[in-house]
Amino acid sequence: MQTHTPDRQAQEQRSQPKAPVWTWAFVVTCAAIPVVSLGGVIPAMLGAAGAAACYGLARDGAGPVHRRVLWCSLVTLGAWAAFGTLAWVVLSNSDQGGKIRTTRSSTGGTKTTRIRMKNGQVVFREEGGSAKRKDPADMSEAERRAIYADAIERRTKIEDKEDQIAERQASGRSVRVLKKQLVTLEKLYESRIGFVAKHNGLTRSELDAIIAEGDDAEWWDD
Repeated sequence: MQTHTPDRQAQEQRSQPKAPVWTWAFVVTCAAIPVVSLGGVIPAMLGAAGAAACYGLARDGAGPVHRRVLWCSLVTLGAWAAFGTLAWVVLSNSDQGGKIRTTRSSTGGTKTTRIRMKNGQVVFREEGGSAKRKDPADMSEAERRAIYADAIERRTKIEDKEDQIAERQASGRSVRVLKKQLVTLEKLYESRIGFVAKHNGLTRSELDAIIAEGDDAEWWDD
């Protein structure tokens, strides 16, 4: 039986090639995937797998440098392509980031009516490809609550991110990444608000009034 003494093991470890400096460019690029996605198990797995693969390929001293760089480039591009595909599928299935669970369509002759449901309530109705103009006074409380719940969930994420920034600033730590994430959340919120207003046949001021009504009535605490 062949045994390895401590000196033999240390010698084998020293003989293993070290990762070149350029390796870290690929490792950091792959590791940025869960940062861009603001978390998530699958993005974290993609980032970790890509970074580990690039590190292992770069340390392989058997191949020429240009070949190792090429393989690391392909792995990095593959990881980001997989993340992009995942993000596209998630956004498509959630109807631009919302939580619309079911979509029902019915077509009769030349008229098409599409009803979208959220939490068992009608969020908006489309006829002929455009939303039917609604009078907020005619909307049920359940419809207004559904709109408010969607807005408050996204607004809470913004407030939580602002709290994280304040805590980091108080401790003297960098908040550059958190501020970028906050800007992204704010843009997503504005985009979603515009989308909900359009497909409910509401103006932005009417939708803002519904959100203000929910705050006054403390629907978030129900």
